Amino acid sequence: MAQILADVAVTEILDGRKSRPPRVSEMFAQFVAEGRTITKIEFIDGQPEDDDWVDITFGPSDPAVSPLRVSRQPR
Repeated sequence: MAQILADVAVTEILDGRKSRPPRVSEMFAQFVAEGRTITKIEFIDGQPEDDDWVDITFGPSDPAVSPLRVSRQPR
């Protein structure tokens, strides 16, 4: 889900046309790069207004999805 939300195809929907940093798509891309996964998604009713909210919570970096880092051993 986070990778889809960080994708260029949906950035205009997430960020809008007049967005300023930090952009939502940039935050999702950063979380994906850090290996952080979504731990909770909550839909919040916007009553009495029309807009509903989506609250997405990311956990700490997960080694299973974090970039592999190999340190070079001196010879």
